[in-house]
Amino acid sequence: MPQKEITPKTKYDYVSGTTPEKISNIIPEQFIPTKRLVEILGLIILSIIILEIFQFPYGALMSGNIDIVIQIGYPFPFFEFNLMNPSRLPLNISGMFFDLIIYIVLAYAIDISINLILKNPLTEAGKKKNLAVFKDKKITIADKITKKVFEK
Repeated sequence: MPQKEITPKTKYDYVSGTTPEKISNIIPEQFIPTKRLVEILGLIILSIIILEIFQFPYGALMSGNIDIVIQIGYPFPFFEFNLMNPSRLPLNISGMFFDLIIYIVLAYAIDISINLILKNPLTEAGKKKNLAVFKDKKITIADKITKKVFEK
């Protein structure tokens, strides 16, 4: 029966796995998203819905025209309410997917710009830093003895 050759594992000094600590050391602190990202994303979606409410075709609806399609979403509508065909599903998955991608990228860019403004190293350099004030250490008996020994 032939024996299998066991090759020792080679240890590479410069190759290692990517851990979150290593990634956070590589990426600057200003480019890491904060908790504001979700709030900004919510504000973007809310503002898009409010914008579409202002663009509602009230005049056509009041004149009796029921051949109206109400679309919510910008640039791609993700809700389409068709008054002539109410059995059609109003959710447009592809429009929602592309809109959410655009909204998340926009929210990330806004969050990063806020981080860059708040954590700018040029403005932080001029700020006074709180210096620690150390109290004088009380002289102990051991310090007195060492001082007498080395004086002689």
